[in-house]
Amino acid sequence: LGPCRRVGWPALRALGAPAFARRLSSGAPGGPQRGPAPGQQPAAAPPQQRAQPVQRLTQQNVQQIASAQNPILVAAHSGPLADLVSRKMLKFSEMTGVGQYTLDCVHEAPVAQMLQIRSDPTLMCIQQGRVLVAAEGGTADSVNGFFTNLAQMFGMEWKVDVADVMVDAVAALASEDYKTAAAMMSTVLDSGEAMAAHRADAYAGLSICALRLEGIDKAKDILARGEKEYSERQDAPLPKRAQAMIEFTELVGESGDEESSKIAEAVVAGRVEDAVELALASVKREKTDQSKQLAKQVIAALPSDSTVAARARRRFANLCFV
Repeated sequence: LGPCRRVGWPALRALGAPAFARRLSSGAPGGPQRGPAPGQQPAAAPPQQRAQPVQRLTQQNVQQIASAQNPILVAAHSGPLADLVSRKMLKFSEMTGVGQYTLDCVHEAPVAQMLQIRSDPTLMCIQQGRVLVAAEGGTADSVNGFFTNLAQMFGMEWKVDVADVMVDAVAALASEDYKTAAAMMSTVLDSGEAMAAHRADAYAGLSICALRLEGIDKAKDILARGEKEYSERQDAPLPKRAQAMIEFTELVGESGDEESSKIAEAVVAGRVEDAVELALASVKREKTDQSKQLAKQVIAALPSDSTVAARARRRFANLCFV
């Protein structure tokens, strides 16, 4: 199978009917059957077994584990939603006692092939050799949909509070899923339970989404509303990043040269590493005040605590002293 490939914008895929001729425990290449067995309902583990530790699914343990009486969660995830998936798995394990397993599709390719995993992330709940429900593809909505659907199968309600929505929104923003991020940010703003910090960040995140989807005027309008309500929060990382992105886009618009336009396009599209490389290359080549100012704005538009930003600041400092 090789490495998992990332796919576009798939929705939740609940696999109710058996889709394979043989069960996982047979070791057949067709993979496990899909959907609960007739009359079977998934059951939570006993209370003393709750909050199971995360383990790895391998060729050595897959048949024993996946054929066990108790259901397990399996996640193949290595992309921008990895943190989101891990948090949701932990929460569900705490609720139900279900075991948590991760699958490295590169090093455990035969297992990925057996389970027919071809997308990153892929989530599955397996019990007695059957895939009860699965979700494929990289959106925060599909991840949340998987756990909502799974909780219903267990006779439980998957509750998501405002803080969870905000964390999910930031994850969607990081994965460049701007439409989902904007919808989640709007949910936070519409909630009467959101704290000031969450509302300020939601305005900032919504502004970044608007910059990508609707243009700079809309982005400025949203950010201005956030500044009016939460002026004391404007030095927080997300509002500061939104402000830097808007200022940078305006600065580039005034300069009008082709190189600056390429940098602006990369920033607004969320291709931060491309933008950094272009900006630093411009500083190295031209060594002008304008190129240095553009590079500063690109770096300011990055999440302040990211490794990309820290590395970019060091490289910029070195270029300025050459």
